[in-house]
Amino acid sequence: MADKRDLPPSEFEVMRVIWEMGSATVRDVHDKLSKDRRLAYTSVSSLLGRLRDKGYVEVEERDAAYVYRPLVSQDQVVLRKVSDLVNRVLGGNLAPLASHIVRSRKLTPEQIRALEEIVNSEERRDD
Repeated sequence: MADKRDLPPSEFEVMRVIWEMGSATVRDVHDKLSKDRRLAYTSVSSLLGRLRDKGYVEVEERDAAYVYRPLVSQDQVVLRKVSDLVNRVLGGNLAPLASHIVRSRKLTPEQIRALEEIVNSEERRDD
């Protein structure tokens, strides 16, 4: 996987665009992010350079533009962030996280069933 350095929110936001698009130029990312807030083109270019240096994206020159593609999946990054939260912040105790999810989110019946299935499958696996 990529360098273990964490992604700050600004880099994660850029990665989200690249994951969504599959591959993107600086202009693509800039245009997408600029819909919600004012952001300099050069800032997006710098963020993409950092992501390349960390090993999260690769870059290829195509038609006089640099095209960035993800080297790691969104699932890999999210799993690492959640694991870090559980281990570093919660000391390995999942109960506060589960409680927060259930109490602070309006879960649909389908989401509740999916969570129950995950728990039940883990219980069966441990038997």
